[in-house]
Amino acid sequence: MSEQKQDSLGKRLLKMPAKGFRSLGQSFSRGRIRFYNFRKRNKKIGYVRIPLSGPFPEREGPPKSFVQNFIPNPLEQGPPPVSMQLHNARINRMVDAKNLKGVIFALDGLGVSFPRLQSLRKGIERLKAADKEVIVTLKSMSIGQLYLASAADKIIMPPTGSVDVVGLYSQTMFFKDALAEVGVEFANFQISPYKSAVDSLSKSEASPEFQEQVNWLLDENYDLLTAGIAEGRGLTQEQVQKIIDGGPHTVPEAKQFGLIDEVAYDDEIEHLLFEPQTDEEKAKDKTVRITDWETASKQLLRKWRKVNAEKIIAVVSLEGPIVMGESQNPPVELPIPIVGGQNAGDVTLVRHIRMAEQLPNLGALVFYVNSPGGSALSSDLIAREIDRLGKKVPVVAYMGDVAASGGYYVSAPAKHIMTQSGTITGSIGVVGAIPIITELLGKLKINYHEFKRGESAGLLGSPEMTDSARKKIMEGILDVYKTFKWLVAENRDIPYEELDEICMGRVWTGRQAQGHKLTDSHGDFIDALNKAKELADLPTDPEILVPVVNIHDNKKAYEFAPAYPNPAEAFNTVFNLPEMLRKRFSGPQMLMPFDFKIRL
Repeated sequence: MSEQKQDSLGKRLLKMPAKGFRSLGQSFSRGRIRFYNFRKRNKKIGYVRIPLSGPFPEREGPPKSFVQNFIPNPLEQGPPPVSMQLHNARINRMVDAKNLKGVIFALDGLGVSFPRLQSLRKGIERLKAADKEVIVTLKSMSIGQLYLASAADKIIMPPTGSVDVVGLYSQTMFFKDALAEVGVEFANFQISPYKSAVDSLSKSEASPEFQEQVNWLLDENYDLLTAGIAEGRGLTQEQVQKIIDGGPHTVPEAKQFGLIDEVAYDDEIEHLLFEPQTDEEKAKDKTVRITDWETASKQLLRKWRKVNAEKIIAVVSLEGPIVMGESQNPPVELPIPIVGGQNAGDVTLVRHIRMAEQLPNLGALVFYVNSPGGSALSSDLIAREIDRLGKKVPVVAYMGDVAASGGYYVSAPAKHIMTQSGTITGSIGVVGAIPIITELLGKLKINYHEFKRGESAGLLGSPEMTDSARKKIMEGILDVYKTFKWLVAENRDIPYEELDEICMGRVWTGRQAQGHKLTDSHGDFIDALNKAKELADLPTDPEILVPVVNIHDNKKAYEFAPAYPNPAEAFNTVFNLPEMLRKRFSGPQMLMPFDFKIRL
């Protein structure tokens, strides 16, 4: 027997015990679920009431340590919010439960963006597809809440509720003139007027390009919202828009227009959903009519699924502005741009991607991106790791509420990019801003004296801004923009010469971005996982489970990148760019879109 055949036989013998243990584990799991279902066979549940409130982050945070579980953090404000990951797990449990009639979602204090509303709506649609009746109750209703609730079978409001369905509203304030009063000016280096991240500080009013961009985003979101409401409520889109134009409305008016189904208080809902019973019928009926999740989760029947243990799907999350260094997620949100809230550090993201790369059974990676952009250098370093990993396994970039500018940059090397139709993305461009405080120092009677060696010393640190400095900074901005375009051209298969028409800092919705070939499809996170399975040739049958693992820090040490099998590959630039464009990222270049917020 040859040495090669001996090695092959040895590997097979080593695998046999592992396969046997997996098979035994599967059998034990199936038996445990069968026994559980046998014990709960007589339990019947009418409706599970689940509150929908809070921000609904997409993924669960890192697991707490033993010490953290027993010693509370005084800065933490209550329990962590329910994530979409946990919410979807509950949806799946209820879809499988044959002893469940329906679900009541109570919308109260739900503060989420349009793309997150689309993900929550997808969960309602999955329940209805499984023949579960879905009820939504509200105390007050905005256009976004109506969009979500319209996917349900019934909408119920109390008679004193408020129906503030009045359309979309966006506002931007411009501070140039106010800053001039105190002697501060912002030098705005933008690739085009569409790249308007610093317009509010450097201009007195909205430019024509700024207005054009906000208007097409509002038009697109308004069309998506009203189309969804019309479909859910059995109305035409024109009827919905006419009702909105006449708003706000009273609850009885909302029922008259067909926006809601029933007017009732909470204590009356059970009578609306169940027929009255005689004492004899009540004695025979063991159904729990309305209960909470904690109680129901112990009674719902389960469905066994085979686990495919050969491969896993890893999830790496990038959330917040992209900065240099480690990621930060303070327990208390501070009102300070970039540094005041959660941010994504390149050191942390590179480490997480390399940790995923070294998993021996990695089948695919889902790269969740929810970021308005940030440092050009940090974005490039993260994109490099996505490109490296993509040479080994498929990478699906799933964009959250916003993945624009640097958020798009890091996503572009992925094999497939998925968004919600309402996601904000694009903003392919570069912007830089430097405050000029010479006049302010004069008003404050502050004198300064500069010492320097080298003509370019003090380029970014001086209170003044020379023409030479402006020219140098703008050259850097243009250089990074060319690099950004080459990245898009190579990874999205769009001719470089045609990119200015869809780039130059223009911001798009997910639906518009797909029309411009910047993204590939729409869906929620579950759809992104299914796409990753498909690209990795893993089972897409819903009856087979493929393990999904969130990558979190278990150490702070530097994670070395595995070497390429072919050493020559390591010396190729990631995006095969001309050498003239591979200059060092430095200075004030930021890949950031303008701050576009819609009041839903």
